[in-house]
Amino acid sequence: MYGCNYLGFGPGGSFMGSGLMGGGFLGMFINILIIALIAYLIFKLVQNLGNSGVTNPRKSNRKDSVQILRERFARGDIDEDEYLKRKEILED
Repeated sequence: MYGCNYLGFGPGGSFMGSGLMGGGFLGMFINILIIALIAYLIFKLVQNLGNSGVTNPRKSNRKDSVQILRERFARGDIDEDEYLKRKEILED
């Protein structure tokens, strides 16, 4: 029968729509998912680009290491020669 459909969603149409990601509810849902995925990826890309220049993990690790070294020296765990030698290595 021409013009009839199995699910009854209008003449010639169906729940899946016509063609790859065509009309219908499923096609609309897939299109919305694709657009949301693209928007999310763009958001994450912009977020990562914005954060890339804010902090440098290598520099912050060096500062943390020097701070730990200072604390060890202050507690008396290491002597002055050891402190100066390690500090010079860490700051290079």
